[in-house]
Amino acid sequence: MSGRRKQATSDTKTEILDAAALIMEEEGYAAVSSRRIAERAGMKSMPIHYHFGSMDELFLALYRRFEKIYFDRLVKAMGSDSPLRGLWALNRDPRDTGLIGEFLALANHRPAIRDEVARSGERVRAIETAIIAAALRNGDLEPGKLEPDVLAFVLAATCRTLLTERALGIDAAHDKVEACVERLLDQLDPARGTAAARQG
Repeated sequence: MSGRRKQATSDTKTEILDAAALIMEEEGYAAVSSRRIAERAGMKSMPIHYHFGSMDELFLALYRRFEKIYFDRLVKAMGSDSPLRGLWALNRDPRDTGLIGEFLALANHRPAIRDEVARSGERVRAIETAIIAAALRNGDLEPGKLEPDVLAFVLAATCRTLLTERALGIDAAHDKVEACVERLLDQLDPARGTAAARQG
């Protein structure tokens, strides 16, 4: 395949995935079909079947693209001055809340997607646990007082609940929950907490 043809193929696949992502975010995964994607992307439905043999393949490609974007952000958070606070900020980012919710709903109905989401989730949890384990070694908390994998789970669940409830218009106790987590982060990362307090 020539370089020009490869580029055209790549561009077409990107257009298809872009259109599918927009439909998924705006109307939900159930609205994603080859016909709707073709309408949104301004093309015939044939290229969709050519590039993605089935809807499962299309959804997998879309999820893997989303996963790569997330992992790029996670690597950036790990390389920041405070990886723990970078992780907290990343998980509170509302940009992808709708899409994440749709992927989770989709995973309940399509085994191939469920397996991919589970694999990715385990990988993310391992990285988050490593970040928290390093913070626990360097922080002010007593050794053994908190287990890294448990704290990783609690922080992830807290962020997910905050984002989900905000999307629904619920904000009861959110300020208190966030303040509680911030106090914990100050104990785990005292130098950064002191610096933030001075700037405030």
